[in-house]
Amino acid sequence: MIAFLIHLGNWQSERLAWKLDLIAKIEKKYYQNPINLPPINLSAFLDEDTSEYLAVKVTGKFFGVQMPRYAIGSSGRAGYDLFAFFKLNSGQKIIINRGWIPEKLKKENNIPAFGGEEITIKGHLRKAWGQALYGPKNDLVKNEWHFGDLNAMALSQNILEIYPMFLYQALSDKNKSYPRGGRSSLKIVNNHLDYMLTWYSLAAVLLIMAGFFIYTERDITKPKNS
Repeated sequence: MIAFLIHLGNWQSERLAWKLDLIAKIEKKYYQNPINLPPINLSAFLDEDTSEYLAVKVTGKFFGVQMPRYAIGSSGRAGYDLFAFFKLNSGQKIIINRGWIPEKLKKENNIPAFGGEEITIKGHLRKAWGQALYGPKNDLVKNEWHFGDLNAMALSQNILEIYPMFLYQALSDKNKSYPRGGRSSLKIVNNHLDYMLTWYSLAAVLLIMAGFFIYTERDITKPKNS
C-alpha cells in the first residue's frame, strides 16, 4: 500500500510539472501583444487546442443579427453574452463575443447595437463547445442560445463559411457601458500539488504506523529477563 501511495505521489509530481508547463505556454500566448488573425488556409493555424487563448486582433465591421447566450456575469447576476458576426477587411467572417449584458436589457429589447464603422477588435480565440448533459437546446428560430455551436450560429444567418473559433473581445478601460468585454479571463485550475502532497502524506502516515506497530510487536515478543 505504501509503495502504491508513493507511486501515486510520483505520478502527480509528473502531472504537476506538465500542468505548470501548460500554464506557462497558455499565459505566454494570452498576454502577448495581439497578432493578426491567423488565416485558416495557412499552416500557421495549427489546431484549435494550439490556438486556444491566443491573443489576436481583427479589423473590419460588425454585421447581421446579434445572438444572445444566457450567461452569469462576474458579479453573479443573470444576463447574456452577446455574440455578433464580424467581417474582416480580408473578407473572412468570424463570430465575436462582444461581452456581457444584464438580463433586463434583453427583456426591454434594449440590446446594445454596434456601429457600422470600421473598427479594430482585440481579444482571444476560444473553441466552440457542445450542449451540456441535460442542458437546454439552442433555438435557431427564436435566436436563443445556450451553448457555443459555431456552425449552427452561422447557418442561422445563411453564412456558409465562418472562422472555426470564436473571438472573445478583450475588456477595454475606455468602454464603461455594455456589453462588457473580457469574458475570456484566464482561470486554470491546478490541483496537482495538493494531490501530490496528499498521497505522500498518506504514505508517510502509513509508514510511521507500520514502524510503530513493528516496534511495539517487537517489544511485546522480546524475552524478559527472569
